Order: sequence, then C-alpha cells, then structure tokens
Amino acid sequence: MFGIIDAVRRLLYRERFTDVAQPHDEGPPVPPWVKYPGNEPWWGGWRQGFSEAWLMEVWLPFWKKLSIEEKEKYLQEWNPPNEDWREYLTVHWK
Repeated sequence: MFGIIDAVRRLLYRERFTDVAQPHDEGPPVPPWVKYPGNEPWWGGWRQGFSEAWLMEVWLPFWKKLSIEEKEKYLQEWNPPNEDWREYLTVHWK
C-alpha cells in the first residue's frame, strides 16, 4: 500500500517541481542547509512538501553514492553550519 502512495507522490512531485525532476548536470547539488537555509536536520519539512521531494529525490541519492572520502571532501567544500548537520550526514543519513 505505501509503495503505491509513495510512487504517486513522487510522480506528482516530479511533475510539479522541476529541480527534482531534472538531473543535476551542472555538478553536485548544494547541501540541505544551503537549499533550505535556517532549517535544522530534524526539521519537519524534510518529511513533507517541497523539501521532502528534494531530499528524497535529489540529495539523499547523491549523498549515498559518495564514498567516505568523497563525503569528507564535499563537507570540506560545503562546511556544515553546526555539528548537528555533520552528525546527521555522517551517522543518520549515511
């Protein structure tokens, strides 16, 4: 049941939000704290609406494909604003 709901939701998001539907040929996506500034990693918006679609369709697939070394390099370039972000990226969203 949830699989069908998720599939419909993702299809609707793809039709509505072009930054989710289009591949990022211009390079890696910006980190969540840049895309949605002022929001912490535990923010409820990561589980609903625009930000959920972006996180699930763009950010997490990108992040999970990186090696440990690539993740460290990315975090050096895009320094997380606080330790909570670093923890979520290296422990919870790995």
